Amino acid sequence: MFININSNDLNLLQFLEENISILTTSILLKETNTRLLELDFTSSKSDIKISSPNQEILTISKPFHFTQIFNKINIFQQNYCVNIGSIYYFPFLGTLTFNNNKSLLSETQNHILCRLVCFKEGIEKNILYKSIWPRDKDISENKLDTHLTNLRSHILEFSNQRLNFKTVKGSIKLDIS
Repeated sequence: MFININSNDLNLLQFLEENISILTTSILLKETNTRLLELDFTSSKSDIKISSPNQEILTISKPFHFTQIFNKINIFQQNYCVNIGSIYYFPFLGTLTFNNNKSLLSETQNHILCRLVCFKEGIEKNILYKSIWPRDKDISENKLDTHLTNLRSHILEFSNQRLNFKTVKGSIKLDIS
């Protein structure tokens, strides 16, 4: 859900920054100390090459329709994964894989895990809560704690791996080995 983009073409970069959050479910971040999908757009006279660490470079020939770019971004998103111990977590798909088995997370579980994985130093519990339930007028710590417990139980049942959460001064952090 979180991506960072770079480009050698400032006009292309501006276009992408203005439209990624509108046309996809992705959120752009320029923060340090995060785990997120890094995309680099290299523009030449004839094409645009899109690259990301540990993934194949994709090319779009010029001229192009903007949907081609977003289709390529979608390919990178689907292939992007983060290791949580011996579990492979695909945040854009909301799935976990372990020993060739796959498990689908609920939307809420995926929102929580995605944010905990993205922010290496942790995230304030009230910010996490508001990002998941923006319409709630009052923050219920019990509601968030219940969903964290359910997420931990789901992963433990699926993989026999225990998630380690640390809460310090109102922030929650996922320890990833």
